[in-house]
Parts: sequence; C-alpha cells; structure tokens
Amino acid sequence: MQVNQVNTASPPLILSPPGLIMVTGAPGTGKSVLSKVLSTIVCATHIDKDVINDALRPREMDARTFRSSEYYAKNVRRQSYEVMYALASANLEYGVSVILDAPHIEESRDPKWRSFIEQMASSHGANLHVFQTILQLDKLHGRILERNATRDHEFLTCDAAFASRVSKCPPDEEISWPNQKVHIIDTNKGLTGKDIIEMMKYLLRDTEK
Repeated sequence: MQVNQVNTASPPLILSPPGLIMVTGAPGTGKSVLSKVLSTIVCATHIDKDVINDALRPREMDARTFRSSEYYAKNVRRQSYEVMYALASANLEYGVSVILDAPHIEESRDPKWRSFIEQMASSHGANLHVFQTILQLDKLHGRILERNATRDHEFLTCDAAFASRVSKCPPDEEISWPNQKVHIIDTNKGLTGKDIIEMMKYLLRDTEK
C-alpha cells in the first residue's frame, strides 16, 4: 500500500490513559502498513500476528503453504491469538499502549470476543481504539501480489484458496461493533496525511486533557 504525504517526524505521542489499539482488516487491505505508521506517531508496542505465526511454524513446514495447512488451523491460529493477547495484557499492565495488528474479521462477529477485548482494555484502565482498513475486492489480488509475501503463495496460485479467504474475510465489509466507534480507513488510494490527522483525532478523543 502506498503511503502518501505522511509526515511522521514529530516525537511519538504518549497516550494517557494507555490505548489498546486494534488494527483490523482483511489480509491485503493494508493493516500492517497502517500499524507501522501508527507505531511511528504513537508510543506503543506493535504486536504483529504474522510475526507470531512465523515463530510458531515448525521449521520443517513450508512457509508458502503453512497458513492454509490443517496443522495451522488446528494448532497455531488460536495459539497465535492467545500469545498476542497475553503480550498485550502484559504491556497494558505497565501502562504501555499496544497496537494489535491482526485481521480479527471473523472474531469481530462474535459478541463474546468483543466483550473479551473490551474487558481486556477496561481491566487495565486503557481506552479501546478500533481501526479497520478496507479495500475494493477488485484491487485485493493486485495488492497481495504487490506485497510479495511468502505466506501468500497459495492464495495467489490457487483460485479456490483465494476465493475461500475472500468469503471468510471480505476486504470491503465493515465490521459491526455495538457501543464502540470503529474508525474506517479506506486504503484504495493509499494512506495520506489527512488520514493520519483523522486517526490522531480519533485516538485523542478519550485521552486526558
């Protein structure tokens, strides 16, 4: 995803109270790029699910097909989220904001999961901030091809695998989170300075004055 007219030269902002910053979105919509930009403008620990997945992958398994394997579905997917939430809680306990970089599209449909995330934030005295990146479906394949990630190999070479991913996590479907404002970032034209300003306004709306 292209980042346009973004100035991140200022010192990172320290949120008070700390923030539990969820960056959600279907794979390929730009959430990891957004998370990296956020980590330069906000003082926060960036926790990337892809990094955890890679660490949990048995070395004998091919990275190109690992994400679509039965082993990943049964043994790693849930565990990687559990590791992510444990790291988030540990940081929030010490008043450190966190950026959780993971799709969370399927999870966001479950009210029990939403309640769990809300409780994680409130139990540590943190504010919950939810961002979602969206992208037109017809641009998704090109965006995934552009990022050239090993983990996308099967989705780019197998139409059925790509269709399955899209059906589970539509790139242009906005999540519903009752009682929680979700800040939508339309990444069809990249990320601009105006987007950053709006993101900062959203993050600062609940901070101490």
